[in-house]
Amino acid sequence: MENQEKDNVLVTTNENTAPNELKKKLFEVMVHCLFSALNYIINDGNFDVNNAQSDNQRLRNVLALSIEGNADMFNEILLETPPHYYAERIRNPEICGGDIEIRVFKMLYYIEIRIVNLTTGTSY
Repeated sequence: MENQEKDNVLVTTNENTAPNELKKKLFEVMVHCLFSALNYIINDGNFDVNNAQSDNQRLRNVLALSIEGNADMFNEILLETPPHYYAERIRNPEICGGDIEIRVFKMLYYIEIRIVNLTTGTSY
């Protein structure tokens, strides 16, 4: 697959996917790209990214509430800011999500997520 600058790649598996089989989904790079990818996962691919703003905002709110409700786990040391400030920030639709949002998402939905750098082949 050719990697274009405007595309991110989400690789997911689900219960209908054979073991070690991966599915790819391209998302145009935008502020909501992480939240669109996460919504795509929890909706088993039934997610319209063109009309995703309200679903993505709802997911942002769920993650923010989880951060606020688990301040001992998602503390100021981890977040590099007080949890309530971090939660307020992630509710802002102009802010991109990252590693912390993925960690909270995995905890909430009991989903394993592997991030793969398509250029280097490294994963985490």
